Amino acid sequence: MTVELNEKPDSDSTEAPVLIPLTHQHWPLGLASAGGLLLSACGGEGTTSAAALASAGENAAPGAAPDTVPMTEAEASRFLGQAQMFAKPADISVLMKTGYGGWLNSQFSLPVQQTAWDWLIERGRADSSYMYNIDYADYFAWKELLSSEDTLRKRMALIWSEIMVVSLAGLSGEWQPFYMAGYWDLLNQHAFGNFRELLGAISRNPAMGKFLNIVGSAKADPITGRQPDENYAREVMQLFTVGLYQLNRDGTLKLDATGSPMETYSQQDVTELAKVFTGWNLDKTGNGPNNPAAMRNPLVVIDSKHSPDSIKFLGVTIPANTPAEEALKIALDTLFAHPNVAPFIAKQLIQKMVTSNPSAAYVADVAQAFENNGQGVRGDLKAVIRSILLHREARDLSMGANPSFGRLRSPVSRLIQWARTFNAKMNDPNWNFNSTIDAATRFSQSPFRAPSVFNFYRPNYVPPDQTFATRGLVGPEFQIHNEVSIAAYINYMYFVVRNYSSLKADYTELIQLALDTPQLIGRIALLLAGQDIPATIQKEMAAAVATIPAAANNSYGLKSRVEAALLLVLSCPQYMIQK
Repeated sequence: MTVELNEKPDSDSTEAPVLIPLTHQHWPLGLASAGGLLLSACGGEGTTSAAALASAGENAAPGAAPDTVPMTEAEASRFLGQAQMFAKPADISVLMKTGYGGWLNSQFSLPVQQTAWDWLIERGRADSSYMYNIDYADYFAWKELLSSEDTLRKRMALIWSEIMVVSLAGLSGEWQPFYMAGYWDLLNQHAFGNFRELLGAISRNPAMGKFLNIVGSAKADPITGRQPDENYAREVMQLFTVGLYQLNRDGTLKLDATGSPMETYSQQDVTELAKVFTGWNLDKTGNGPNNPAAMRNPLVVIDSKHSPDSIKFLGVTIPANTPAEEALKIALDTLFAHPNVAPFIAKQLIQKMVTSNPSAAYVADVAQAFENNGQGVRGDLKAVIRSILLHREARDLSMGANPSFGRLRSPVSRLIQWARTFNAKMNDPNWNFNSTIDAATRFSQSPFRAPSVFNFYRPNYVPPDQTFATRGLVGPEFQIHNEVSIAAYINYMYFVVRNYSSLKADYTELIQLALDTPQLIGRIALLLAGQDIPATIQKEMAAAVATIPAAANNSYGLKSRVEAALLLVLSCPQYMIQK
């Protein structure tokens, strides 16, 4: 099997297209097992495929790593990959000067930049002629993720959008991009704040209200048989706060006398909590044909539709006739104070930033930071982020040798990493860059396009591979990783890497290295994968790229080498598994 790397020759080239053979040694198109879970090796000894995640191993001792300066380029690249999904050379240089703590402080201090809402307004999209055009939700999402300076904030907002999910797949009607802009801006606003404030804001957000049926839910009517909608009441417990089963602080399950997990809440708790969310509706103050204000204004109460009943859930009683605002506060305070919240949220954040299978000690340390930031404050998200990224298990390069450590990079994060690492610029001021959700031609994932409230993949997803199950390990991102999606991913990256899309990357530095293919591969591997691609595999990649004719005065050949090198790294299991 071959792939044509020079499909569109430059005008100064007279060479025929160069074909590089695609074998199991160089291009990981082959996938093993019925579910297509495991990428074949790139080749060479020391290969660590996705199956390596399913091998047993002890994690390093818990606790914070020293914020040492100087650090190596590999250490800097690894940290930045976890913290912001990419490691540009300039960012590596800054981090090596400031240290981890200094970099985090600088990111925490960056203000929220232009909001997605204001960007849509600036583009004239509040005009009624755009009322039913949903494409601008994709456009502002990519614009935010691929060009904003507050990269850690965007990283956290994207993570929260995958935990407290709102999706275009569940919205309908007018002004959908504005619904999503109000939601996205809220996640950005609270990314470095307090979890309780985030929980309160998301519970009154119009997009969430419409997505999970808070909007329009009304008190029980014995005549018609109407009951309060239970959708948000269920998901705010199951997915946003306490989870299904009681947890120890370290994230392990609490077991009853028979050795069975204990449920966190009952169906009766859901039914009761649902009463809290009755009567809430859109605030249409200022709304009009050319003003979608209701898609951002916090929900307001229609008192006549709010349940006056006494509400009992999770051992707390909200007295009858408690005003809706106060009932909501009591309910959310109760959820926030639940002992499950710290380990439940801590583990998911670790999974999305560092490793799919964190040690119990790692979870416990982050949960402790959630419970108390050192100054008696619960839910301080800055403290939680620091605890995750500065933890010894996150910072110790030797963790890469632990075959159960790491996570599969999501397809969206791979695209973001390529674009940000190589300064890809959008040549369209409207950021006309479409959804990447199509499984056959893109890669089964795109911001704001989750198929359900359960996101694209669940945190406890166990791939249908015996090794994962017998080791008791999970691989969330593998839920959308199969023969079709990986082939589509490689084909799509072939398209964007060659600058055929509206995103145009800058390969100036890499072209200067193209005549020395080991150096070229080494540089790309450092920027994209830290130290995770073994030297033997880099050697094979360099040899393959060197078969492409190139000379100092042949810009076409040099560019072709760079593109081939990028595609080889971006397709390699040792890159895809972030260590």
